[in-house]
Amino acid sequence: MVSPFPYCFLHSHYTSVSAFTGNNDYKNTASLVTYILNIFKMKPKIFTRLYWIKGIIIPSIITIFSITLSIQLNIWYEKYKQQAEINEFLSDLRTDLKKDLTSINIQRAHSGKTVKKYNILANITKRQIDSLKRVHGSLSVPIVKIFRKTNTGSYEGFKSSGKIGSIKDKKLKILILQYYQEVSPLVENIESLLNTQTTEALETISQYNFSKRSFLKDSGKQRIMYIASVLENLLADYEVMATQAHFIINEIDKQVK
Repeated sequence: MVSPFPYCFLHSHYTSVSAFTGNNDYKNTASLVTYILNIFKMKPKIFTRLYWIKGIIIPSIITIFSITLSIQLNIWYEKYKQQAEINEFLSDLRTDLKKDLTSINIQRAHSGKTVKKYNILANITKRQIDSLKRVHGSLSVPIVKIFRKTNTGSYEGFKSSGKIGSIKDKKLKILILQYYQEVSPLVENIESLLNTQTTEALETISQYNFSKRSFLKDSGKQRIMYIASVLENLLADYEVMATQAHFIINEIDKQVK
């Protein structure tokens, strides 16, 4: 298909020739053809390759490149910004986990000693009770009260921002979600149960003034046995929780220095 521009260009010259010759029929064909050929020999600016390259193609390429580069730089910046936020979160999370490990280790040491005492009381005999009462004046039952809490501030803050899914390391993301949504709630439920059972056991035993008869009855001794069992389960769960925390810290250390 022929471009309309040359047509307009020739038409203007066609008209000028007509006006110049004063002959609308253009009988002088040879002169007209010669004139038209001379027009094409002039090579108007619009027909030159250099004009298209310098005036249209190169500016278009520069414009497209600038827009593409601008978009790409913006994408890179957003990714960098997102990764910086993730690294800050992971760094804060590592601090929280280290605090958790400290509190877990303290509670494990205390609970380990307590469960040994409870196991002794769970298997105590009448003669042993009499011997203890002669030496100490009464039968003492250790009190278990756990006030440990998982540090969830950094996790809850990042979770509420909706950016947990932006953590690219799938293994690390799964470990974090398991720790805060499964392991930690389970441990805290057992801790709460233990506190409740200990309080009820002490109230039951104290009604009989820690007497030998009342303690050896189901209302005393079996409660102690149950508490000892819960404590042993809790110690096992502390081990799982501590192991999970160590795994997460190790994975964070690989990403955040």
